[in-house]
Amino acid sequence: MITMDATALAAITNRCTDMMQAAAVAYYSPRADEKRHHTETVLDDLKRLTAALGFEIVEREAAE
Repeated sequence: MITMDATALAAITNRCTDMMQAAAVAYYSPRADEKRHHTETVLDDLKRLTAALGFEIVEREAAE
């Protein structure tokens, strides 16, 4: 059985909360430079979190 360490759970939860806030700013901001900055922040944080958990993000081209 695998158990979740409370410290790891808190770290994951905090990172997810931060990413959700940055994603909301990226989505609702009327400024293109602000959208880009916060989108890049979310993606960078997501990559670090998944790497720390032992996963790898595979990027694909967006369908048009």
